[in-house]
Amino acid sequence: MFCRNCGVKLNPGSQFCPSCGTKVENANSNNGENKEPASNTDTNTNLNNNTNTNTNNFNNLSTDPITFNSNQTATNADSTKLIRILAYLGFLFIVGLVCQEKNDPNVRFHTGQGMILFIAEVVVSVSSTILSFVFFGLGSLISTIGSILCIILLIIGIMNAVKNENKPLPIIGSLAFYK
Repeated sequence: MFCRNCGVKLNPGSQFCPSCGTKVENANSNNGENKEPASNTDTNTNLNNNTNTNTNNFNNLSTDPITFNSNQTATNADSTKLIRILAYLGFLFIVGLVCQEKNDPNVRFHTGQGMILFIAEVVVSVSSTILSFVFFGLGSLISTIGSILCIILLIIGIMNAVKNENKPLPIIGSLAFYK
């Protein structure tokens, strides 16, 4: 038996097509026959006569470019929101530098804030490593405090990005050079 929607061969006893998910008609409605997909000319004839509903309706498929309904499309606001959020996640601020929306002022702002936050994270990491060689306890203390501060700034930045607010990050936000 073959799927009436996409023409894929079905396993005996299947309730749904494994390819397109269409519900398989009851085997009794086919009288136990394993019908192969109808040819294009057979389909045209059957569609014009409206006599056989068990044919493969390839003519119903659109040749136009794929169009989605409003629930399936990502709006520009959604894509810029995602890019603004990614800007605060480590080196992913690079997405805001190379994406199509790189000229959007909100994307540029949050990319700059994410870039300065990434630089601050690197400075905290390097300084705590160096200090741990010189002063054993001081390096881990700086690392802990710096990491907590960077996480707080990351959360503030992501919250601003989600709310579409262009507020600079506390302490380091004014140092952003990419605006």
